[in-house]
Amino acid sequence: MRQAVPDSKPVRAAIVFRQLSGTSRVLDVLLRYGTAFDRQFSRALNLLIKLRANQPAAEPVAKEDQTAPAAPEEHAEPAAFPNPPTR
Repeated sequence: MRQAVPDSKPVRAAIVFRQLSGTSRVLDVLLRYGTAFDRQFSRALNLLIKLRANQPAAEPVAKEDQTAPAAPEEHAEPAAFPNPPTR
């Protein structure tokens, strides 16, 4: 005969924990996977920190005058070419 499951979440969690830890290896597997995930994350984070520390600092790019170039005058004389074509 089954017992009535109370509505209290901590009591339900305790009952599930007891049932899973009795004969099942699920909790061991979850712990192993959780530990492996934590180690993998820690290694990746440490590697990222090392790579960022060894990366040379980016030099700020000197920006030239930010103003837009002046539009050419409509009636300006044509520019003189230093080497006119010969035919």
